[in-house]
Amino acid sequence: MSFGNNWETGTITDIYRDNISRFRSLVTSDYITDSVDMIERGKIPKLKALGLHNGTVYRWNRVCYGVGNGKPHLRIENRYIPSGPTITDEIANMMFWVGLMVGKPETYNNIHEKWDFKDVKTNFFSAARYGMGTQFIWNGKYISSQQLILEELLPMAYKGLYSYGINPTDAEKYLTIIENRVSTNNGSQWIIKNYRELSKTKRKFEAAQIITSQMYKKQEHNYPIASWNLISENDININSSHFYIKYVMSTDIFLVKK
Repeated sequence: MSFGNNWETGTITDIYRDNISRFRSLVTSDYITDSVDMIERGKIPKLKALGLHNGTVYRWNRVCYGVGNGKPHLRIENRYIPSGPTITDEIANMMFWVGLMVGKPETYNNIHEKWDFKDVKTNFFSAARYGMGTQFIWNGKYISSQQLILEELLPMAYKGLYSYGINPTDAEKYLTIIENRVSTNNGSQWIIKNYRELSKTKRKFEAAQIITSQMYKKQEHNYPIASWNLISENDININSSHFYIKYVMSTDIFLVKK
């Protein structure tokens, strides 16, 4: 996965040229139709070779060419929405993002001229490593993830959703879900806390199995992740009659030199 190396300020040709230069072709196939010849004959080429190569390029924001209903188009694949783990959480993620994009003030226009791309990339990797413990570089200053979400981003998202005519009840319902995650748990925190606690009395496989089972049960109720309690002993019900030896054997192997 690549976050990129600089702001994209050129044309689509520049982006594809950069992709072809940086990412070697992993797979290919024979294409007997010449795309330029198709254009000259008034037909729309699907650019299959380019699409196949682009499918092996994993950028955080990836430009894709396609043909739908006889019309060529360009789209941007954004990988910004994390796993729910419930449908309600997924909708909240989408509402938060859309609200931010349409509600951002004019001060964020032409951001590539105001912010150093290296700071943005640092924020991305810091968030991936530290989650809610991240200190972001924002407008040239450090700010905690909690402060950034509660004081900067949520008001921006509310403004954006209201300005686009979203029912205030719906906006408040889903953005409150985002707010609650800040004060309780998001999906990653819930998994980590449970795994560490279960690992005190369970083997790795058992802990993973319990967490997976409980996540499935809680997803079925569709309650937001911030309302999930941590797993208690009363919640655990494992049928060990079909266990393999690998489920209970010690996997913490260490070497002793002579």
